[in-house]
Amino acid sequence: MPQTIKPGDKLLWCCRGLDEWAPTEIEIKKVGRKWAEFFPHSCWLRPVRFNIKTMHVEGFYGAMYRSEEDWQHQRAERDATRAADDAWWELRRGISVAWHRPPHLAADAILRLMAEMFPPASNG
Repeated sequence: MPQTIKPGDKLLWCCRGLDEWAPTEIEIKKVGRKWAEFFPHSCWLRPVRFNIKTMHVEGFYGAMYRSEEDWQHQRAERDATRAADDAWWELRRGISVAWHRPPHLAADAILRLMAEMFPPASNG
C-alpha cells in the first residue's frame, strides 16, 4: 500500500536530475487528490506542485523522493542502465565495422552469445 502524503511531511526534491544537484529537503504545504504543493525556497511567491502518484514535479526535470535512500537507489538504477546502454552501443559499433568473424570466436562461442542475447520466447 503506498504511503500517503500530507501537509507538513518532509520530502526530498531533486530539481535538476540525479546528477547535477543533491536533493533539497522541502515541506509539503498542500495536498489534493492528484497534486501536492511546496515552496522550494521562502522567497518563492508561487508553489511548485508534483504528481502524488508519479512523484514528478510539474515544469521541472526533477522529482520528489521520500528519503535519501530512495534517491540513491534511483541514481544507482539509472547508472546501471546507462552503463548497459553504453556497453550495448560499443558492441553494436564493433559488430557493424567487422565484416568477418573475429578469428578467436568459434561457432560454439557465437551460439552461446546468441542464446544469451536472444533467449527463446516462453510459451505460456
